Formats: sequence, C-alpha cells, structure tokens
Amino acid sequence: MNNNKIGLISNSVKDPNYEITKQVVEFLIQEGFDCYCEKELVKINDSCKLMTEDRLSQLSMILVLGGDGTILNAFTYALKEDIPVLGINLGKIGFLADVEKEHWQQSVLRLKGDDYTIEERMTIEVNTGEGSYHSVNDVIFSKKDLYSIVDFKVYINDVFLAHYYADGLIIAAPTGSTAYNLSAGGPIVNPQCDVMILQPICPHSLNNRAIIISNEEKISIWFDVEKVNTLLDGEKIPVTNEIVQVQKGSKMAKFIRFDEYNFYNLLVNKIKETSYKRGGLS
Repeated sequence: MNNNKIGLISNSVKDPNYEITKQVVEFLIQEGFDCYCEKELVKINDSCKLMTEDRLSQLSMILVLGGDGTILNAFTYALKEDIPVLGINLGKIGFLADVEKEHWQQSVLRLKGDDYTIEERMTIEVNTGEGSYHSVNDVIFSKKDLYSIVDFKVYINDVFLAHYYADGLIIAAPTGSTAYNLSAGGPIVNPQCDVMILQPICPHSLNNRAIIISNEEKISIWFDVEKVNTLLDGEKIPVTNEIVQVQKGSKMAKFIRFDEYNFYNLLVNKIKETSYKRGGLS
C-alpha cells in the first residue's frame, strides 16, 4: 500500500466501550498503518491522530465499524476528498458493509496487500436554493404532523409529472433502494445503475407508484416547508424555499470491495437473514 494513512470511525452503541475498535486500532498500527480518528476515539490509543478537515486529503481510505447509518455518516468526510470507504458490519442488516465483524482481521491484511477494488456509486445532489448537499442513500421529505397529509407537486425538467397527497416522498439513489425506499414498497435497483427512484410514502391514492428517473434529468418538488422535514441520509437539513431540486450528484461514493462481493448474493442473504430474525421463514 503506497499510502498507509487510514481514517477510522466507530459507533459506540454498536461497539460498547469500543472493545472491537481497540483491537482493530492495535492491529492496524501493528501492520504499519497510521490511524486518524474522530475526537472521541483518539484517546483509545496513544498512536492515534486526530482526523481533521485539513488532514482528510492525506487519507487513503476510511474504515468504519458500525451499521449502515455509521457508514453513511462517514461519507460526510469521504465525499469531500474522494476517499473510499470500507464498512465492517456491527449492525443488524448492513447492506453497505462489505465485511462481517468476525472477518475484520483478514480484511485488514488484504488492505495492506492491495487485494481489493473500488466500486463507484452514484450520489444525488439536493439544491435547496440556499445550498447544495450530496446524499449517498436518499433525500426524504417527511410530514411533521402525524395526523396530516402533505401536498407535493413534482416536475421533471420543469414538466409537471404528478400531484401527490402523501405522508412523504422519497428520492433515492440506487444505493438507497434497499433502505427506506424498500420499506415503502419501492423497487430494488442494482447500485451500478445510474438512476433515481421517486417513491411516495403512504400516498392517499390507489394509483401512485414508484417511478424510475434518468440520471440526466432534474426533479423539482414543491411543498409547504412548514409541514415537511427534509432529511438527507437520515440527517435533517434546513429548507426555507418551497421548491427543492434533486439531480445526479457531481461526486461519486467509493466503496472498497473484495473479489467475493456480489450485490445479488448480498441482497438474497440479507433478506433471508431479516426474514429468519422476524420469523418469516421456517
């Protein structure tokens, strides 16, 4: 490995007292890596350095210990400097992680030996009129009031598409097709496809369905900002304009993958795993 500087992000809820994280850090240092960590992690090993904004460009990759939410949070750093991310799954499902926790040591050795590839995935870019944001999974427009419905008007390239009365609206990148979009009844999309998914949440109509939209098109959504929260990858962003625009992002999300990674195998295994845990399969 030409650059041995590696960022490290961990979830203290998934890894209480950072027990696994401490082992990972010690092993990384033993194998010749320089570890750059968030503030709360620096104290777990004297050799750890603080991962600051001005040091991001030095990193060869970011290693994440946690679930999909932690991996998405890591991209707030990674997208700034085009850094690839490897997820070690400490969560329940882990669609985004490539490594299960019992295999982390072998994976570190493979990183050291450059035995991996980089998978690039499309992001979506959200323009609120006051700023632009990138999302790896999705942007969700969700009603604030439990008992009300929201009126959404949607345009594609300034051409009127649909008038939704719904609890909310999801616009997902391909990576986000297995997130809230899946729970809302939307289609699963291979993350190598460059498309966007428009999925209403609990529409008050019998004929509203998800729509697949080309990555070359721009989506405009009109809604009452007083009634709606806007969330990017689960994080609320401020919106004061009544029209928000969504399009393919100018940045790509980079995931570190090993040869055995296959999206369809992952999909089948994770859905089976979920069904078994919920008693859906015998």
